[in-house]
Amino acid sequence: MTMIRLVLKKNVIIALLMIAITVTCGILYWIQPIMQQKETEKVVEMERELPLEIQEELDNVRREKGFAVTRGVIDETNRTIVLYVVGMSDKQLNRLQEKRVGNWTVTSILDIEYIRKMETTRAELMRLEKDPKMQIAGFTMDVGPGETEVNMWVYNLTPENQALDGQKIHGWTIHIWKTLTPTPTGTKG
Repeated sequence: MTMIRLVLKKNVIIALLMIAITVTCGILYWIQPIMQQKETEKVVEMERELPLEIQEELDNVRREKGFAVTRGVIDETNRTIVLYVVGMSDKQLNRLQEKRVGNWTVTSILDIEYIRKMETTRAELMRLEKDPKMQIAGFTMDVGPGETEVNMWVYNLTPENQALDGQKIHGWTIHIWKTLTPTPTGTKG
Protein backbone atom coordinates (compact mmCIF):
# COMPACT_ATOMS: atom_id res chain seq x y z
CA MET A 1 0.00 0.00 0.00
CA THR A 2 2.82 2.43 0.84
CA MET A 3 4.53 1.63 -2.44
CA ILE A 4 1.35 2.51 -4.37
CA ARG A 5 1.07 5.85 -2.53
CA LEU A 6 4.71 6.62 -3.30
CA VAL A 7 4.22 5.81 -7.01
CA LEU A 8 1.03 7.94 -7.09
CA LYS A 9 2.80 10.87 -5.40
CA LYS A 10 5.65 10.55 -7.91
CA ASN A 11 3.19 10.55 -10.83
CA VAL A 12 1.39 13.61 -9.43
CA ILE A 13 4.68 15.46 -9.03
CA ILE A 14 5.75 14.50 -12.56
CA ALA A 15 2.36 15.62 -13.94
CA LEU A 16 2.61 18.97 -12.10
CA LEU A 17 6.15 19.48 -13.41
CA MET A 18 4.97 18.74 -16.96
CA ILE A 19 2.14 21.26 -16.58
CA ALA A 20 4.54 23.89 -15.22
CA ILE A 21 6.97 23.30 -18.10
CA THR A 22 4.13 23.49 -20.65
CA VAL A 23 2.82 26.75 -19.17
CA THR A 24 6.33 28.25 -19.07
CA CYS A 25 6.96 27.29 -22.70
CA GLY A 26 3.60 28.74 -23.70
CA ILE A 27 4.36 32.03 -21.95
CA LEU A 28 7.80 32.23 -23.58
CA TYR A 29 6.24 31.44 -26.97
CA TRP A 30 3.82 34.39 -26.65
CA ILE A 31 6.31 36.82 -25.05
CA GLN A 32 9.05 36.34 -27.66
CA PRO A 33 7.25 38.22 -30.48
CA ILE A 34 6.35 41.01 -28.06
CA MET A 35 10.00 41.33 -27.00
CA GLN A 36 11.10 41.40 -30.65
CA GLN A 37 8.51 44.09 -31.39
CA LYS A 38 9.92 46.26 -28.59
CA GLU A 39 13.38 46.03 -30.14
CA THR A 40 12.25 47.50 -33.48
CA GLU A 41 9.28 49.68 -32.46
CA LYS A 42 9.16 52.71 -30.25
CA VAL A 43 5.91 54.12 -28.86
CA VAL A 44 5.97 57.90 -28.63
CA GLU A 45 3.72 59.79 -26.27
CA MET A 46 4.48 63.29 -27.53
CA GLU A 47 4.32 64.62 -31.06
CA ARG A 48 7.68 66.37 -30.60
CA GLU A 49 9.32 62.92 -30.33
CA LEU A 50 8.44 62.22 -33.97
CA PRO A 51 11.03 62.90 -36.70
CA LEU A 52 11.06 66.58 -37.76
CA GLU A 53 9.80 65.91 -41.32
CA ILE A 54 6.78 64.08 -39.86
CA GLN A 55 6.04 66.99 -37.51
CA GLU A 56 6.15 69.38 -40.48
CA GLU A 57 3.75 67.18 -42.48
CA LEU A 58 1.35 67.06 -39.52
CA ASP A 59 1.44 70.86 -39.34
CA ASN A 60 0.55 71.03 -43.06
CA VAL A 61 -2.38 68.61 -42.62
CA ARG A 62 -3.50 70.42 -39.46
CA ARG A 63 -3.98 73.69 -41.39
CA GLU A 64 -7.20 72.23 -42.83
CA LYS A 65 -8.66 71.24 -39.43
CA GLY A 66 -7.17 70.83 -35.99
CA PHE A 67 -6.63 67.31 -34.63
CA ALA A 68 -4.52 65.58 -32.00
CA VAL A 69 -2.06 62.71 -32.19
CA THR A 70 -2.64 60.65 -29.05
CA ARG A 71 0.36 58.38 -29.63
CA GLY A 72 2.57 57.05 -32.37
CA VAL A 73 4.42 53.82 -33.06
CA ILE A 74 7.75 54.16 -34.84
CA ASP A 75 9.37 51.15 -36.50
CA GLU A 76 12.85 52.42 -37.33
CA THR A 77 13.86 49.18 -39.06
CA ASN A 78 11.04 49.33 -41.62
CA ARG A 79 10.89 53.18 -41.52
CA THR A 80 7.15 53.21 -40.76
CA ILE A 81 5.14 55.34 -38.37
CA VAL A 82 1.57 54.65 -37.27
CA LEU A 83 -0.17 57.69 -35.78
CA TYR A 84 -3.21 57.24 -33.54
CA VAL A 85 -5.34 60.37 -33.87
CA VAL A 86 -8.57 62.02 -32.71
CA GLY A 87 -10.48 64.84 -34.36
CA MET A 88 -9.17 64.16 -37.86
CA SER A 89 -11.49 64.50 -40.87
CA ASP A 90 -11.85 61.65 -43.37
CA LYS A 91 -9.93 63.75 -45.88
CA GLN A 92 -7.05 64.19 -43.44
CA LEU A 93 -7.05 60.48 -42.55
CA ASN A 94 -6.90 59.58 -46.25
CA ARG A 95 -4.11 62.07 -46.79
CA LEU A 96 -1.99 60.21 -44.25
CA GLN A 97 -2.55 56.64 -45.46
CA GLU A 98 0.71 55.02 -46.50
CA LYS A 99 2.04 58.55 -47.14
CA ARG A 100 5.74 58.80 -47.97
CA VAL A 101 7.36 61.61 -46.00
CA GLY A 102 11.11 61.70 -46.46
CA ASN A 103 12.34 58.17 -45.75
CA TRP A 104 9.24 57.31 -43.72
CA THR A 105 5.87 55.76 -44.55
CA VAL A 106 3.14 57.28 -42.37
CA THR A 107 -0.31 55.87 -41.64
CA SER A 108 -2.96 57.49 -39.44
CA ILE A 109 -5.63 55.57 -37.55
CA LEU A 110 -8.47 56.87 -35.40
CA ASP A 111 -7.68 56.06 -31.77
CA ILE A 112 -10.98 54.36 -30.98
CA GLU A 113 -9.95 53.39 -27.44
CA TYR A 114 -9.06 57.00 -26.61
CA ILE A 115 -12.29 58.27 -28.20
CA ARG A 116 -14.36 55.82 -26.12
CA LYS A 117 -12.66 56.96 -22.89
CA MET A 118 -13.19 60.57 -23.90
CA GLU A 119 -16.91 60.02 -24.61
CA THR A 120 -17.39 58.15 -21.32
CA THR A 121 -15.77 61.05 -19.48
CA ARG A 122 -17.82 63.62 -21.41
CA ALA A 123 -21.04 61.79 -20.48
CA GLU A 124 -20.07 61.86 -16.80
CA LEU A 125 -19.25 65.58 -17.00
CA MET A 126 -22.58 66.30 -18.67
CA ARG A 127 -24.32 64.40 -15.87
CA LEU A 128 -22.50 66.59 -13.32
CA GLU A 129 -23.45 69.68 -15.32
CA LYS A 130 -27.13 68.99 -14.59
CA ASP A 131 -26.56 69.09 -10.81
CA PRO A 132 -27.43 72.64 -9.61
CA LYS A 133 -25.02 72.29 -6.65
CA MET A 134 -22.12 72.00 -9.10
CA GLN A 135 -22.83 75.45 -10.67
CA ILE A 136 -21.09 74.37 -13.91
CA ALA A 137 -20.97 77.00 -16.66
CA GLY A 138 -19.11 74.77 -19.11
CA PHE A 139 -16.03 72.64 -19.65
CA THR A 140 -13.37 71.83 -22.23
CA MET A 141 -11.40 68.63 -22.67
CA ASP A 142 -7.75 69.06 -23.65
CA VAL A 143 -6.88 66.22 -26.02
CA GLY A 144 -3.46 65.09 -27.09
CA PRO A 145 -0.49 62.93 -26.20
CA GLY A 146 -0.30 62.76 -22.46
CA GLU A 147 -3.06 65.36 -22.15
CA THR A 148 -6.15 64.29 -20.35
CA GLU A 149 -7.18 67.53 -18.71
CA VAL A 150 -10.65 68.97 -18.18
CA ASN A 151 -11.02 72.69 -17.52
CA MET A 152 -14.37 73.24 -15.88
CA TRP A 153 -15.76 76.74 -15.36
CA VAL A 154 -18.24 77.31 -12.56
CA TYR A 155 -20.48 80.27 -11.80
CA ASN A 156 -19.76 80.06 -8.09
CA LEU A 157 -17.35 78.00 -6.05
CA THR A 158 -19.26 75.47 -3.97
CA PRO A 159 -18.05 72.69 -1.69
CA GLU A 160 -19.30 70.21 -4.31
CA ASN A 161 -17.36 71.63 -7.26
CA GLN A 162 -14.29 72.46 -5.18
CA ALA A 163 -14.14 68.81 -4.07
CA LEU A 164 -13.83 67.90 -7.76
CA ASP A 165 -10.78 70.14 -8.35
CA GLY A 166 -7.69 67.99 -8.97
CA GLN A 167 -9.70 64.76 -8.97
CA LYS A 168 -9.71 62.30 -11.85
CA ILE A 169 -12.74 61.08 -13.76
CA HIS A 170 -11.89 58.06 -15.91
CA GLY A 171 -8.25 59.19 -15.94
CA TRP A 172 -9.00 62.83 -16.83
CA THR A 173 -7.79 65.42 -14.30
CA ILE A 174 -10.42 68.05 -13.45
CA HIS A 175 -9.46 71.71 -12.90
CA ILE A 176 -12.10 74.06 -11.52
CA TRP A 177 -12.11 77.73 -12.54
CA LYS A 178 -14.54 80.46 -11.49
CA THR A 179 -16.07 82.09 -14.55
CA LEU A 180 -16.22 85.87 -14.86
CA THR A 181 -19.73 85.82 -16.35
CA PRO A 182 -22.69 86.29 -14.04
CA THR A 183 -24.86 83.42 -12.87
CA PRO A 184 -27.73 82.89 -15.32
CA THR A 185 -31.14 84.13 -14.23
CA GLY A 186 -33.18 81.53 -12.43
CA THR A 187 -30.27 79.66 -10.86
CA LYS A 188 -29.08 79.92 -7.31
CA GLY A 189 -25.76 81.55 -6.90
